[in-house]
Amino acid sequence: QQLSEGNEGIAFARVPGWSTIEYSWPFVPGHRGLYPIDGAAEVETSFPFGLFRARRRADVEGQLIAWPETVSLIGMPDAAELQSIDDTFSDRRVGDFGDVLGTRPFREGDSLRRVHWAQTARQKTLIVTERQAPLTTCVRIVLDLSPQSHPPETREATVEHCVRIAASLCDSLHAQHGRVELQLGDRLLVADRSSSGLQRLMDALAVASLTDTKSISPVGNGRVSHHRSNFQINVTTSHGQQAFVRHQIIVVADIPGLSVQLEDHTTPNSAWITSRTTEPLSHFATAWRKVIS
Repeated sequence: QQLSEGNEGIAFARVPGWSTIEYSWPFVPGHRGLYPIDGAAEVETSFPFGLFRARRRADVEGQLIAWPETVSLIGMPDAAELQSIDDTFSDRRVGDFGDVLGTRPFREGDSLRRVHWAQTARQKTLIVTERQAPLTTCVRIVLDLSPQSHPPETREATVEHCVRIAASLCDSLHAQHGRVELQLGDRLLVADRSSSGLQRLMDALAVASLTDTKSISPVGNGRVSHHRSNFQINVTTSHGQQAFVRHQIIVVADIPGLSVQLEDHTTPNSAWITSRTTEPLSHFATAWRKVIS
């Protein structure tokens, strides 16, 4: 069964004739993407004793999406932390606005307006409601996968490195209760309140490639964001860097090195992070922490 590139498949010692047998085995994807790679599997038999060989294509029910490799990034740039979104809420932070997240026992200082009277009567003690808190940050991540930015001689390395960095940024900033916008070609994906938004972003990054990506535009032609972030992180290569010189952060992935430029309009200085594409993502996480600290 050809599940992925370079995979020789799984061999079964014996399958009784005219029977239905269910087998299971561990499968670890070696690369991000959608599995099986072509949406089907190939079944082959060499019974008896390898004298004859026959094969048939078999449809596979269901698919597996392997997300890109990520690394945890601690901290958030100051320019992003200054932005507040008062009418967009997080279901992972407790506050005084938004939808009800749950209930808890009354604590000294709680407003009587938050008392849940039905639960209070049932529990015979004061019970209050917990609501959502506003998201405090908004960051747009632009992933440049245009062919012009990824020359053929370094394309495989730069594309994968850019995707991994973009995925790490999306995952880490969302975990820090930020509203994350991902611009991928002419599509704009938004993750704000729940984990389902982040899943959509990671699913898109899992299958992102040069073939389905149009040129990057400053606004994007996909879903319109009503709270478009003024703070933007651009993931590109040195060949596409000039297209983003007006924005605050530029992440440049190229062989032999990776550069991350943080450029805020309010400050004249630029901070750079350098990491090689052959190095693990943990090096990028260390450099990121040093820059934003």
